[in-house]
Amino acid sequence: MAKDRTQNVESYYPGKPKKTGPLNFTYKKVTDEAMVEKVCDFLRDNITVPDYWAGAVVGISDGLDGATTGALALKALGKERVLAVIVNLGDIPEHREQEALAIASAEALGVEYEVFDASKIYGAFQALVKERGPFTDVNISTRVVQNILFQVADEKNYAVLSTINKSEILTGRLMEHFYGHVAPLAPLFKSEIFDLARVLNVPEEIIARKPGGVDTWYDEDTFGVTYDTLDKMLYLLTEKHLTPEMIAKQYSFDEAWIERLEERTTQRDWRLTTKELHL
Repeated sequence: MAKDRTQNVESYYPGKPKKTGPLNFTYKKVTDEAMVEKVCDFLRDNITVPDYWAGAVVGISDGLDGATTGALALKALGKERVLAVIVNLGDIPEHREQEALAIASAEALGVEYEVFDASKIYGAFQALVKERGPFTDVNISTRVVQNILFQVADEKNYAVLSTINKSEILTGRLMEHFYGHVAPLAPLFKSEIFDLARVLNVPEEIIARKPGGVDTWYDEDTFGVTYDTLDKMLYLLTEKHLTPEMIAKQYSFDEAWIERLEERTTQRDWRLTTKELHL
């Protein structure tokens, strides 16, 4: 019988573990200028070398992923070939604050940006939905923003840069959507992006912002742990291929919490991918 994941945020995310032991092991890649250059080469190889795209569009909100992706694009492609898109979803304090922080991020990076008022589109989309759950607004907002990003990119013949990171991919914390043509952060855990941002000299005030704020919860609230702990658990589950029981025993950690996290990593494809018939 399928589980009901529509009613509340608490049942959808693992929440805070009841027991946490020390996780004293190394899991991060070496984050240095060599890594930055490797990512920049990847961007150039997939945007400038094919002689197909004229440049790149990146969506920037108030978070670190968009700012870091923007900084990488500027370094790889040059200012004249990068456009940051900022989408305002409405005249309420939360959206006004997000827009102000996004503009501050773009100006701090020195990237050209455009602000799009999508409040009418967002409001009309919300009005179409009769039954609302805790994720309704954030899902609608994500779809609206993605449509604007791709439309702007179409008009300029730009590639859309996805800001998705490995932690989001593994936990399924994204929409069922084509997020972009190039995803430079996809091989990096969220905790590694903090390190990468510092190598790129992303302003500390951007790095210090608390991750999340969507779904009415911040990221550390939804998972009940810091990204350093979450990413270590994801590393053990998906790269070392340890079972929840093995991890719980070896690291004195809440086994039930690990099982809930593992469930997100194993069941995300049912929601996020298209099943195709091959004849």
